[in-house]
Amino acid sequence: MAKTTNVTLVSHTNGSIPMDTHGATPAEVAQREGISLENVEISVNGKTEIATFDLVKEAESTGASPLVSFQKGKVKSG
Repeated sequence: MAKTTNVTLVSHTNGSIPMDTHGATPAEVAQREGISLENVEISVNGKTEIATFDLVKEAESTGASPLVSFQKGKVKSG
């Protein structure tokens, strides 16, 4: 079984109310919580990241549970 870490999740799908969950990557967290990553911006501890970002490594390096945020992406025109 892959190693996971506890994370605090803030998402547009739950009114941006922080909740505790766990996962190894933002993609895994999204799948666990039933969140689509289509047109969503992912951030970890305030920095834009990709869906495969290593949350376990982040937790180990900071000594704290990562804050993962899924918010609707901005529409780009032109």
